[in-house]
Amino acid sequence: LDNDPYPAIVDRRLVWIQDAYTTTDKYPYAKQAENRIRICEDSLAASEMTIGRYYLKQHNHIAAINRFKVVVAEYQTTQHVEEALFRLAEANLAIGIQPEAQSSIAVLGHNYPQSRWYKDGYALLQRGGLKPENASGSWISQQWRKLAPGTPAAKPANAPEPATPSEDATKPMRAPTPIQDIPTASTTPRKPMGLTSTN
Repeated sequence: LDNDPYPAIVDRRLVWIQDAYTTTDKYPYAKQAENRIRICEDSLAASEMTIGRYYLKQHNHIAAINRFKVVVAEYQTTQHVEEALFRLAEANLAIGIQPEAQSSIAVLGHNYPQSRWYKDGYALLQRGGLKPENASGSWISQQWRKLAPGTPAAKPANAPEPATPSEDATKPMRAPTPIQDIPTASTTPRKPMGLTSTN
């Protein structure tokens, strides 16, 4: 159910309407609609990432951070969240906010321990003498409290050391070149990331 009812006039009376959405297989176009929604979300996340990378290149770190935060908060099930977490750390380190950078990489390592972005982020923190760890007052911790109200803010387990850091971790990162112009979505939706382990 949609949590935002709206007024409408029906038969000359004012009534409140609450929309309901379904994601069942019983409707012929449900899977198609879900896939199109994922494609739209992926496209929106890609746009935010493009703008964020532009701001990062222009050394406008605050604007870049805001764009990457949108990807992490609003588009967690897209393929762009891994890079967004890495870029958050990169931009935060550039302006000297180390706890935020450490938290971003800790969440990245917790959710995507085999990711190339995590390996590069871990190497980035190591160059500054830092390790991934979740700071309780960080933006990501606050974001998690909003997603799971009533749940104590859990720290991710210490992010594991990546097996081998990327050889080019000392070189500036470039975004991967898109293979095609039209974004595609996986037929299996990804789980939203979280700060607690699911065991």
